[in-house]
Amino acid sequence: MPGQEPMILVVCRTKKFSICIFPCVLASMIAGAKACLNSTNISSVPQLRLLRDLEKDYEKELRPVKDWKSVSFVYVDIIIYSILLVLWKDDFLQWNPENYGNISVISRPKTEIWIPDIRVDEFFDSNKDLEHSFVYINSTGWVNYQKKLRMTISCMFNIYLFPFDVHACNLSFQSQLHTIEHMNITSLRTEQELNKDLGNFYQKGEWKLLNIKPIHTLWEDHQDKNAMIVFQITFRRHPLYYVVNLLTPSIFLMIISLAGFYIPPNSGERISFMVTVLLGYSVFLVIVSETSPPAAHGTPIIEVYFLVCMSLLVISLMESIFIVRLIDKKDFLAQIPTWLKDLSLGKISSLLCIKKDNNSTNPKMNMCDEFQDMENSAEKLTSYCNENALDDTRQLPVGKDFELLRNILKEVESIHVHLKKSDHEYIIQEWLTIGYIIDKLLFRAYLIFLLITTISFAGVWARWNLN
Repeated sequence: MPGQEPMILVVCRTKKFSICIFPCVLASMIAGAKACLNSTNISSVPQLRLLRDLEKDYEKELRPVKDWKSVSFVYVDIIIYSILLVLWKDDFLQWNPENYGNISVISRPKTEIWIPDIRVDEFFDSNKDLEHSFVYINSTGWVNYQKKLRMTISCMFNIYLFPFDVHACNLSFQSQLHTIEHMNITSLRTEQELNKDLGNFYQKGEWKLLNIKPIHTLWEDHQDKNAMIVFQITFRRHPLYYVVNLLTPSIFLMIISLAGFYIPPNSGERISFMVTVLLGYSVFLVIVSETSPPAAHGTPIIEVYFLVCMSLLVISLMESIFIVRLIDKKDFLAQIPTWLKDLSLGKISSLLCIKKDNNSTNPKMNMCDEFQDMENSAEKLTSYCNENALDDTRQLPVGKDFELLRNILKEVESIHVHLKKSDHEYIIQEWLTIGYIIDKLLFRAYLIFLLITTISFAGVWARWNLN
């Protein structure tokens, strides 16, 4: 019947059979559904009423404050895994949860509400991740907007202490439209709270994250001042890879160059050995140039150290050539200058604590006694000849006189050759001695300068690391 609710009549007969009668037709079912919807008014749903009340007279182009003289505080936070959290208060998005079924949080598309215009000054490349399209709003008007970011930023690196360098990069968030009088940007968390996230950061790569420090500052544009929050991210490079592949080979090559000084300079192998070490270090520097980062601003101190080591290798090669040339003067049998003899055998040997060999004396001094004995023998022979001149002339035939003179001449010539040979050997020995003394002096100077250079560079690295 019209105006009556649909009824389902069921008549059942037990034991024998069962008959169910449904007098409701399709039309009555549709009418019943409409009546059911009318009994529950959609406008009474709390979520819908809340959304309609919030959207009423809301303009997303206007800054959400009831008093235009008040400041909108925007809180910015970053999480290690590239999550940007922005929090602000919207005075027009507030409600009493008791009036809307105790709903305290809702989500809305970000395109339908006011969002602060926050940009990153150091942004170098566009964000390639998907943005979160919704914001979360609580009953007190606080809007929570989270966004996943994968940013490429520009940062000035000072690689002076490479590979022990520490860098600080900034992420600067500011508003381009609103001044400090209308919108203030600050950090949501303190420095201690931000650094609690460092334990979740995967630090097995080349860099180690040390600290995140929020800095609130003002940015002046002509006469206007804009609020800015800067997150200073400090990180350092893991130096072990570069120590093993750069510093260790250089130290080994320099130790090998020191071992080259123990090769006798007159053996002829020292120069070829030094040239080989120099060529090896040149190849090593080519590898270093490919491994070290490009230095647009300044030169890394490690490259200065490698340059000093290369210079020392060149100096050691020149020193070896000089010593070999000095020792080769013995082949020309040139007399040693007096000043060089006094300098090397006197002052330098005393400075190096080299003891003089008392057995190595001048052969001319050794021959003085022999000359004196020969002179005494000649005087005796002359007196004897004068006394027995007549007897000798009578007794010795003429042929035997020539034979005696010939034997005397041979003896004199042998003495002359012996003296000359001894003189040559003494000159050679003097040149060798001077060469070894100067070589030892240059070796010690080379070693001291290398140690001072290495300790100085290590001290610079250690001091900067402590700072």
